[in-house]
Amino acid sequence: MSGENSSRDIVVELINSVPVVPVLVIVIGAVMFILGSSTILFEKGAVFTDFAGRVALMGVGGTAFIFGIVWAVITSKLIGKYGIKITEKKERQTKEGTELDIGGTVGRRLPKGYALWIMRVYGDNSLLPLKDVYIKPGEQKWEATKCSIGSASWMVAFLVGPVGRDFIKYFKDAASRHNKWMDDLNVDKSVPQRYLPNIEKPTTDMIECDRIKI
Repeated sequence: MSGENSSRDIVVELINSVPVVPVLVIVIGAVMFILGSSTILFEKGAVFTDFAGRVALMGVGGTAFIFGIVWAVITSKLIGKYGIKITEKKERQTKEGTELDIGGTVGRRLPKGYALWIMRVYGDNSLLPLKDVYIKPGEQKWEATKCSIGSASWMVAFLVGPVGRDFIKYFKDAASRHNKWMDDLNVDKSVPQRYLPNIEKPTTDMIECDRIKI
C-alpha cells in the first residue's frame, strides 16, 4: 500500500510541476489539429471549407502541439529527477582505502517519503548503499562526505522511496549483524564471501538521478 501511495504522490508532483502555459498551448494545438482534420465540421461550414485552409489549420495546430510538449518537458521542474546532479568530488587516501567527498545540487523539494541516497554501483550493476543525504529545507546544494569507493565502478545518486528505504534499512541491519559475527569469529577480511552479497537490482522506487565514474 505504501508503494502505491508513493507512486501516486510522484504522479501528483509530476502533474503539478508542469507549467500551465505549455499545457494550454498543447490543448489549443490539439483542438486546432482536430478541427483541421475533421471532415464533418467542414462539410457543415463550421470553420474553413477550402482544402488549403484546413491544411493550414492542421499545420498550425500540429506545430503548436509539438512546441507545447517540448516546452513542458524543458520547463518541468521534475526533469532530471528533481534536478539532482553530482557536480563535484574530492578524493583522498585513508588507511582503509580511497574516499570521496561528493557534492551536488537539487532543483526542488523532494516528494513526500523520498530521500537522496549515494550508492556504489559495481561492474555487474549490483548496488551498495552508502549515505542517506540530508538536504536542508530550502537548500539547493547537498554534500556526502567520506564515501569509501571500494572496488566499485561508479558513485550514483538515487532518489529512494518508502519501499526502497525500508529495504535499505533491512539490508544494512543484516550486513551489520553479519559483519559483527565475522569479526567475532576473527574471519579475515580477504576471505571470499566474507561479506553479504550486494543488492542485485534497485526496487521500483529507487530512481537513478546521476552517476560519476570512479
